[in-house]
Amino acid sequence: MNRVFGIETEYGITVNGVENVDVVAESIELVRCYTEHGALMKWDYNLEDPHLDARGFRADSLMQDTDESVYYELDKNRPLSYEEIKSDLVLSNGARFYNDHAHPEYSTPECTLLEDVVAQDKAGERILAECVR
Repeated sequence: MNRVFGIETEYGITVNGVENVDVVAESIELVRCYTEHGALMKWDYNLEDPHLDARGFRADSLMQDTDESVYYELDKNRPLSYEEIKSDLVLSNGARFYNDHAHPEYSTPECTLLEDVVAQDKAGERILAECVR
């Protein structure tokens, strides 16, 4: 049986020596710094619906709805569009690197070999380390 593997890693973010860190702004800046390498902000959110289950069921509400409304209120005061806030990058290796509200996140591309998924995960670590510099 063939299997498909992938890893999604959520990274914490802070700034040394800064007491009141705007983690959303820091995360946006961190992810967007990688665009200079030719990554494109081209993720299409039009078909995404967190309330719709893959099996066809629809949830009336989710625990995340309250969090989402708080983020929405904070984000609407930022001088950026929704797409710019998400900063969702599709990388040349098929991975995604994006701002997931208050933290950067890296999702490997889908892989059929464990060795490949480990290599792709390591690539994500290197990308993040490069952006931190």
